[in-house]
Amino acid sequence: MDLALDSLSLAERLTHYRRFAEDALSEADIAADRNARGGLLSMAAGWHMLASELERSMLQSRSDLNPG
Repeated sequence: MDLALDSLSLAERLTHYRRFAEDALSEADIAADRNARGGLLSMAAGWHMLASELERSMLQSRSDLNPG
């Protein structure tokens, strides 16, 4: 992949993080090796965590801009 994630907008980065998590889960579903499956599940969890943190940060930034 020739893509620098930090050059993307936050929304685009969030989309990529979610896609990476989905891809890792899909690969884990078909992995024959138990260790590979565990690694892929761990990778999916990491991407999901990054996506969740970024989403929280984005929501917090919006609420800071619109205190209501």
